[in-house]
Amino acid sequence: MLISVFLLNRGGQRASLNTPFNHRKHHMDLRKNLDMAQTIETSLVVGDALGSNAAWDYLIDHAVPRPLILRVLASTTRRRQMVTEVGPVST
Repeated sequence: MLISVFLLNRGGQRASLNTPFNHRKHHMDLRKNLDMAQTIETSLVVGDALGSNAAWDYLIDHAVPRPLILRVLASTTRRRQMVTEVGPVST
C-alpha cells in the first residue's frame, strides 16, 4: 500500500517538501501584513474623526494599494477587529 503525503499552501496548491521553509521571509511577510493591518485600522479611526478624504490621504501616504483603499473605504462594516491589547478577556 502506498500513501502519498503532501502539504498544501494557503492557495490550495501542493507545496514542495524539497524546498526548505524560509523563516525569515515568513517573518517579513507576517510583519508586512501586521503593519498593513495597523495602517488600515488607523485609517478607519482617521476616517471616523476627519472623514473619508482624510482616510484616503492617510492610506495613500502609507503606500496602500488603491484597490485595497477602495475596498476598505467602500465597506460599511469592519471585517475584523485588531487586537491592540494583550490581557484577560472580560465577560
